[in-house]
Amino acid sequence: MHALFSNLKYTKILLLLISLDCFSQRFIKIEDFNGIWQNMEKKEMYYSLNNGNALFIISDKTVGQKITLIKEKFGFWNSSREAGETCNNYSSTTSDLKSICIDGQTFDFMFEYPVEINSSFEIIGNGINTFKKISRIENRIFANILINKNEKIELRPFLGKDYKLINKRTPTYSKLKRKTKIHLAKDTPVEVQEETAGWLRIKFYPEKEDEWTGETIEGWIKRSDVE
Repeated sequence: MHALFSNLKYTKILLLLISLDCFSQRFIKIEDFNGIWQNMEKKEMYYSLNNGNALFIISDKTVGQKITLIKEKFGFWNSSREAGETCNNYSSTTSDLKSICIDGQTFDFMFEYPVEINSSFEIIGNGINTFKKISRIENRIFANILINKNEKIELRPFLGKDYKLINKRTPTYSKLKRKTKIHLAKDTPVEVQEETAGWLRIKFYPEKEDEWTGETIEGWIKRSDVE
């Protein structure tokens, strides 16, 4: 676990418990935590979790939209070790509420189940960091991730999908490769659904004042129109 959460020996992750009855009837799987988690105090700080792969994302407005990406490992630690001790084994399922392992560090934890959009957990150290599960990262932040990311970090293992950045104003096309009236601006992030013969089937989430409109646009673009 990185230095952002200081005094790790005393840090605990508390995932707020709503339904113990539901938990007691089944194993919890690591993929239950898949998704994007946003820090509620520092809005441009995120955790992206995907099947035990964790990517810590920090956007710094004060340094020209600088993006910091930190890779971590996230899993269950089925052991009686105390929080703050090291761990080297990550379990993908558990029925034990004792410990969780993040990047070689053990933490006590509790959590709400089922994990859904707007579920939250708290990281408790020198202060309390509350993360809430959200549906997606806003386009402005995502574009900065794609523009500024370290090339050695492959995003798919952490996000579970492929994303590309539009390199110039470009039209979208229908399934029959006919132009539509919808154009995408330069530096627009798109989710790639399929690639075939020089074409990409993409999904785009339009926003108004950095807020998702709730609409989803799907179509085709030329492969040459993305970075």
